[in-house]
Amino acid sequence: MNFVFPYRLYLLLAIIPLAFILFLSSVYAWKTIKQLNKKSDEGKNAGIYIAREFVLNTFILLAFSSLVFAFSEPYWGMRPEAELTSNLDVVLAFDISRSMLAKDIGDSRLAVAKEIAIGFVNSIPAARWGVVAFKGKGSVVFPVSQDKTGAQEAIKNLSPSLFRSGGTNIAEGLSAAINAFPSQSNRKKIVIIFSDGESLSGDYASPIVKAINYRIIVYTIGVGTEEGSILENNDGSVLKNSRGEVVVSKLDKEVLMQIATSSGGQYIEVNSDKAVSQVVASISKKADITENGIRLVPAKRYYIFSMLGFLFMILYAFIRGIKWQNI
Repeated sequence: MNFVFPYRLYLLLAIIPLAFILFLSSVYAWKTIKQLNKKSDEGKNAGIYIAREFVLNTFILLAFSSLVFAFSEPYWGMRPEAELTSNLDVVLAFDISRSMLAKDIGDSRLAVAKEIAIGFVNSIPAARWGVVAFKGKGSVVFPVSQDKTGAQEAIKNLSPSLFRSGGTNIAEGLSAAINAFPSQSNRKKIVIIFSDGESLSGDYASPIVKAINYRIIVYTIGVGTEEGSILENNDGSVLKNSRGEVVVSKLDKEVLMQIATSSGGQYIEVNSDKAVSQVVASISKKADITENGIRLVPAKRYYIFSMLGFLFMILYAFIRGIKWQNI
């Protein structure tokens, strides 16, 4: 048995403190029952209670272990899968400036952008994916590849600390995204930019012309709200400007709309689920997905451990509901 994410198995180490806590809880409960039974002649109930607690604790540990195994995505054996091919390359470009940590949507704008991007990767089969990040400069963090898992891991690891440069130069980000595509390729090319549009700098006219010449369509995703949100420092305090005023970061969609419309793409905002699904549908139409025979792929078995985990929890709840005094 192998695992797609073997490092997640380290979560099994949590069984040690969990088992210790359950043991202490059972000991405390046993002492309490023992004291109560001294006042009655039902000492046999203490043994039954301890046996039940042992079974319940075992089910808790088994359920936790099973769910950790499922979370690590085990696989063994092979299964047939239709081999899909596509002529589409997509580069996802992320604004990782400080303002993307604003919490006017979700845990942060960047967290929401990453979640949507991972959804894109899952929703459009057979395409090749690349990942670009930009602040004051832009850089390829994952080259265009068919490795969807690698692209998703690169997306998950994005953070403002990736670059030290300040500002938000969207021209640098767009240029890096355009240059991320393999040269002399006849495949269809799409760039998807995630940004709040705030304080964007750089002359994006030149990379837009280059995108048009290379027939690269650019979609822009506005992340944030026009009402905005305060920004926090690393110590949790509120960020203020030089005049002592609280800084409020707001979505600025003007530049993002200009970039999208100039290249024949589309601008959408993340607060519109329908619009996001429309982009997925639009991109999928350009993918020209075809079936090219059958291939054997590793068979993932996470569902087996998920079912075991839920089964142990159901058994735990069932036994827990039995009144031990009446056994």
